[in-house]
Amino acid sequence: MSSIFHSAERTTASVGNGVAINPPRLRIVVGRWLMFSDYGASTQRHLAIVWSCVLGCALVDAVWLPNSRLSFASSNWTDLLRGIVCCALAGLCYAELAAMIP
Repeated sequence: MSSIFHSAERTTASVGNGVAINPPRLRIVVGRWLMFSDYGASTQRHLAIVWSCVLGCALVDAVWLPNSRLSFASSNWTDLLRGIVCCALAGLCYAELAAMIP
């Protein structure tokens, strides 16, 4: 079975539906998506700081959002889901194109 990122390989084992993750390949793919492998050491350090800040802000939002009075109108959920689907499709197209380029 081929995956979008070629990080999963088909195995003969029955564990996990016969799919095993290749950790070295997965590290390369994650490095490319987060842009850690594209530039020098100082840029990699700066990108690690940026991604840590993004993750920290997302975590703070996830913790505080249930405690806030913010609520979405029911009409917004369709637009929100449509945007998520469009972003997912764009990511899949990008991944397919990136897999074609050596």
